[in-house]
Amino acid sequence: MRALNDRYDEAMQAGIYDEAAAAAAGYISTLLNQPDYNRRDWAEGLVRLGHAQRSGTDYDAAIQNYEQAISIMQSETDRLHESLVEPMLGASEALIEQDRFIDASDMLEGVLHLQQVNHGLHDLSQAEPLQRLSDVYLALGNVDRALSIQRAHTALYERNYPGDDVRKLDAFLTEAGLLDDLGLRVDSHTVYRRTINMVERAEGHRAPELLPALMLIADLLASNQIADGYNGRDLWRRYMQKAEWIADTSEDLTPLERADAYIAVGDLMSQYTIDRSGAFRRYIQGWQVLAEDPMLDSALGERFGEPVLLQEIPRNTVPDMRSLFRHASTREPSNGSRIVVRFDVNIKGEAENIQVIEGDPTGYWSELVVDHVEKFVFRPKIVNGEPVPHEGMHWDISYLVDDEDDLAG
Repeated sequence: MRALNDRYDEAMQAGIYDEAAAAAAGYISTLLNQPDYNRRDWAEGLVRLGHAQRSGTDYDAAIQNYEQAISIMQSETDRLHESLVEPMLGASEALIEQDRFIDASDMLEGVLHLQQVNHGLHDLSQAEPLQRLSDVYLALGNVDRALSIQRAHTALYERNYPGDDVRKLDAFLTEAGLLDDLGLRVDSHTVYRRTINMVERAEGHRAPELLPALMLIADLLASNQIADGYNGRDLWRRYMQKAEWIADTSEDLTPLERADAYIAVGDLMSQYTIDRSGAFRRYIQGWQVLAEDPMLDSALGERFGEPVLLQEIPRNTVPDMRSLFRHASTREPSNGSRIVVRFDVNIKGEAENIQVIEGDPTGYWSELVVDHVEKFVFRPKIVNGEPVPHEGMHWDISYLVDDEDDLAG
C-alpha cells in the first residue's frame, strides 16, 4: 500500500492524473479487502482519488468520491471535524469547474463555518475559502455579496498582520482589482494608494513589492479611469517614473522582475505617450536583462518572440465598434458572422497592410474593424536587441447574424 501511495504522489507531481487515479483506486481496493480496515483511511483514500479525478477533469467522479469521503468522516467523527475541510474544498473546486456556483457557494460556506468553529473567527485558514467564495458570488452576479466577502478577506489579513506588514499586500491588491473590475475606480485607487504607503513605510522606497500597485495606478490614471485631484490625468507619469526608478536601483529584484518592470513602463509609454523611442529604450532594457540569463529564454520568447497587443479596446474606440465588442463578448458565435483580418506589425509596433480575410456581407462592419485594427499598439518583436517587423498576424471578432440589426440601431 505504501508503494501505491508513492506511485500516486509521483504521478500527481508529474501531471499524469489517470495513473494517479489508478493508484488511488488500487489503494482503496487493497484497503477494503482487509478484514479490519480503518474507515478513516478509506475516506482519505477517496479524497486522494477525488483530487486525481478533479485534476484530470473528471469532475462528476471527483464530486461523488469527495461526497462519499465527507459522509464517512462525519459518521466516524462529527459533523464539525476539521478533517472535513479538505474534501469539502475539493468538492467546491470541482463544482466551480462545472459552473455549479450555487452548490459551490453552499460548500464553501460550510468550510468557513468549520474553520471558524475549529480555529476561531480570525484564523488565516479562512483566507482561501473566502477568496473562492467571493469569486463564486461574482460569477452568480451577486456583486454586493462578492465585494463584502472580499473585504472580509482583506480584513482577515489586516487583523493577522497589523501595521505595515507586507504579507497582506496580495489581499490589498486583490480587493483593489475587484473594485477596478466593478468600475469603482475611486475606491480601487484608494486601496492602491494604501498599498503603496504601506509598502514604502515597511520596506523603503525601493521595495519591489511596490511595482504591481504602481503600474496598476499609473494605468488607471493614464486611461483617465480614475482621477487624483485636479491633475489626475498627469499624475500617472509620477507613478511610472517611480516604478522605473525601482527597476534601476533596487537590489532585491530578480532579473525577471526587473525585466518585467522595464517592459511594463514601455507598455505604458507606448499606449499613452507619443514618445515611442522612450518606450523602446525600456523594451530594450528589459530584453537585455532577459537575454543575459539563459534560464530566462522562455520568458524572453513569451515577451518579445512576436508582437504583443497592448490594448484591444483603446480609449479612442468609436461607439459602433464598442457595440460590436459588447455583442461579441456576451453571445455565442456558433450561428453568427465572423470578421477576420490579416496584417503586419512594423518596428514601431503599428499594424499595417491590413486585409479582410472574412467579412460581413454589407462591408460596413469589416471596414469598421479595419479602422479599429489601425489603432492597435503593439509591443514589437525584438531580435538581437532590435525591433523587427512581423508578418501574418490575425485578429478576429464574432457575433450573431441577428445582431446586425441591433448593432445598426
